[in-house]
Amino acid sequence: MGLNFETLRPRAEILADYVHILRRIYDPVAYAGRLQRLAKMLENCSRRQPARRNVGKRELLHRIMSNMPEPRDLFSRTLTQCATSNPTAARRILILMTLYQDVGPFAREVIASIENMIAELGPVTIEPRVQLEPASSTLAM
Repeated sequence: MGLNFETLRPRAEILADYVHILRRIYDPVAYAGRLQRLAKMLENCSRRQPARRNVGKRELLHRIMSNMPEPRDLFSRTLTQCATSNPTAARRILILMTLYQDVGPFAREVIASIENMIAELGPVTIEPRVQLEPASSTLAM
């Protein structure tokens, strides 16, 4: 149930670690922070952008932003900051934001499913053993 191997640690602990990691990776604030850091790193990119027509870009952007999961304003600020400070990276950041439209909500479904698996294993007090950097440093720019 949930794992395809025999574990040395209790199954519920391993599943709890996985839930902890998914929550950290797909937290909207952390995801947007990573996009902002990536936009700054792409600033030094010397690749030339192909010339593109602006036809339909505004409508496409509106459609993408209106389909973003909450908090939309966070992703909107992230894109605006990128477009202002590094317009050549905005297209790449928008692609990653579009990816989040699918993986963010899917991660929450996976988390709920795994939490149900943990609940079926019985009452256990579980503290995730996975050590990640503190949440405050995740947002540092």
